[in-house]
Amino acid sequence: MPDAVCLNLNAKYVTSLAEFGDLTTKLEWSADMALAEHIREDFRLKHLPLTMTSPEFLDYGSAVPLSYLTAHLPKIRILPISPATEMDVRAHYEIGKQLKDEIMGSVKRIAVVASADLSHRVGETAPGGLSPRGVAFDEKIVEIVTQGKQVGILDMDDAWINEAQACGGKVLALLAGIMDDVHHEPKVLSYEKPFGVGYLVASLQIG
Repeated sequence: MPDAVCLNLNAKYVTSLAEFGDLTTKLEWSADMALAEHIREDFRLKHLPLTMTSPEFLDYGSAVPLSYLTAHLPKIRILPISPATEMDVRAHYEIGKQLKDEIMGSVKRIAVVASADLSHRVGETAPGGLSPRGVAFDEKIVEIVTQGKQVGILDMDDAWINEAQACGGKVLALLAGIMDDVHHEPKVLSYEKPFGVGYLVASLQIG
């Protein structure tokens, strides 16, 4: 949605990787209805921009990390959240801070997974062509994550994100807001750009 973060609430979610030639991987998860209701009510009372949707199918952006992270957790419940297309980085950061209150106030163990591409312009074969600003974007994100200074995401405006063609900018802003003032140990596991698109894998472990 253009002007609201979108919470996907369905009884179950399904996915496959058939579009990539993998005809065997078919996964299914249940929703965390209780957490969804807490977030929805809290955002309603605070007049925060949240909308609800209910598509059952999750694309590869969710399927890939969840296939690895939940393989040994058959009863895990999930709650997909998508950023707003026309709200800026700072707005997503502030919404992330509100989500943090709900997460920290829960008696459950909750893992937050931020999944999205970084810049699509970090190599000669990149979909959008090579851009120095795209390379700088990915370098800045790696620096922010490595140093654990999540507020650094606010230095990145929409013009920079758009030029870098980085669909993960607002997703990372939500994560940065959630991690605001939370002590954690950052660990970059890998950064790759095999197709001219940046892929960062990192763990932010709360101490």
